Amino acid sequence: KLYPWGMDILPTLVGRLNPISGLLLYFTGAVVAEAVDSKSDVVAIFWILSVTIPVLAGLAAFKFWLYKRRLRKELPEGEELDQSPEEVSARRRAFLKSQRVGWIDVHLALQVLIPAGMSGQEGADWYLLI
Repeated sequence: KLYPWGMDILPTLVGRLNPISGLLLYFTGAVVAEAVDSKSDVVAIFWILSVTIPVLAGLAAFKFWLYKRRLRKELPEGEELDQSPEEVSARRRAFLKSQRVGWIDVHLALQVLIPAGMSGQEGADWYLLI
């Protein structure tokens, strides 16, 4: 066990980049850079709290819904998923563990996409999105 299973929430939220989350993180970097330049940190905080986090949380909820749907399809006909608290917690931990490959995407976002958005501003490095 390298780290607590609760830390898998981060790659679940950010990881497995797709066009939506990639563009969102890129423009989050641009918004943060503009807010720092204009000394209005409230704008960056507002953007992160009202746009970035809800969109990433919505994408994570969608991925979890797809995961549960796949589990239901694997069950024999007529059976239901066990809804006991222990079983629900075990499914949640299994889902989070399946998202661990997203750590690579977390580092890609933190080291490439967000800084590219911050440095781009008017002459944005659009080729990094391709």
